[in-house]
Amino acid sequence: MSRSRTLSLARYRKIVALNFFFEFLIVVTGATVRLTGSGLGCAHWPRCSSTRTLPEMSFHALIEFGNRMISLPLLVVAVTAFAGTWWLAPRRPDLRLGAGLVLAGVVVQIVVGGLSVLYELPPLLISAHFVISILILAAATWSLHASRSEQVVHVRTRTREAGAALAVLIVAATVICAGVLTTAGGPYSGAEARGIVERFGNWHLAVTVHARGAYVFAAMVVALTLWKRRSRSGARDLGILTALIVVQITLGEIQYRSNLPRGVVLAHIATAASIWVTTCLITFRACSATELDHRMIDRSDRSDTVRA
Repeated sequence: MSRSRTLSLARYRKIVALNFFFEFLIVVTGATVRLTGSGLGCAHWPRCSSTRTLPEMSFHALIEFGNRMISLPLLVVAVTAFAGTWWLAPRRPDLRLGAGLVLAGVVVQIVVGGLSVLYELPPLLISAHFVISILILAAATWSLHASRSEQVVHVRTRTREAGAALAVLIVAATVICAGVLTTAGGPYSGAEARGIVERFGNWHLAVTVHARGAYVFAAMVVALTLWKRRSRSGARDLGILTALIVVQITLGEIQYRSNLPRGVVLAHIATAASIWVTTCLITFRACSATELDHRMIDRSDRSDTVRA
């Protein structure tokens, strides 16, 4: 491969950062669509209506169409990030994995979004729509994490630190899923303009599971912070995560006790996405080893085997 056709890691980091930005942004704009009841502001897909490609100058149509328009640069950047991995020298399979997962997720997300509109926002499909966004955000976070290393990043899970971080990540995912079910059973159907309010499950049960899960998650993060303080590693990330959890619990209490004001709910969702990203970063760092680290671990394992 000629030097002129090689993409530097420094430039690729900028593509990855832009990819991450759009993935986070669409989580917030998608939540805005639902909270404002604009999900069927454009009742057709991919066109806004049966007779118009562009929306009418109405609030709900503009909100929904604006969210759709973000999907275009998001897809372009996702394709660019994946294609860019083929121009990196040396090759980076860790970055290709992250970019490939993001791109595949975006394609699936576009299809699910279209089906959600065509079937008039069934709550389970809308819930899946959000969960897919969270999974894509995790993949984008992996790419952001791996691009900071000059060497290939390998996954390593056979340490106590990795096991503890993975446990925290699983609980975080469970709390988010409970939050999604809480929304599915709550007052925001996503289609206020059409008067369609199809709900799913028991809202009070979902709120209880979500709230208790959040406190379990907070306790686990505190325990991990106290444990990690002994080694003085990862204190900054855990400090940020703890602060976000305090903000999130406060927002949750406010929205529950004040009849779910839209602005507070949106802030709650944005903070949840921030907590998810931070938890993913902490987990990825705990489970990562570079090429050099990987070789040293292999040599250590072989030495232990010989001694045995």
